[in-house]
Amino acid sequence: MMRNILLVDDDAVSNFISERMLHRFDAAANIFKAENGRRALEILNDPVLSFFPDTMFVDINMPVMDGFDFIRTFSETFESQFNQVQIVILTSSLDNYDLFRADRLGIKNYLVKPITEHHIQALFL
Repeated sequence: MMRNILLVDDDAVSNFISERMLHRFDAAANIFKAENGRRALEILNDPVLSFFPDTMFVDINMPVMDGFDFIRTFSETFESQFNQVQIVILTSSLDNYDLFRADRLGIKNYLVKPITEHHIQALFL
């Protein structure tokens, strides 16, 4: 199934790898990228784009607005759509506290970078 995907990550290399893998497996109809949580919220609120993701890959360590603040704000701002969007934390952090914080936000998909073929199959197939 082709999905609308939002990559929220300040690392251009990670975004490039993620985008390539998603296209390789025909998982994405549209991919938008945001370098931080604040920019992601701007994209989601932009009426001109008329884009809303089916899946979001969110890094947790970013400048301006980190991934946890973004997810919390997204859940409050888009409360009615929150449970309809698959949120995947895609990070380099293996810190148990980060895993705990993700769980408290209701995020069940916590992946360690880079995204792999196995990750995509587990998420989308």
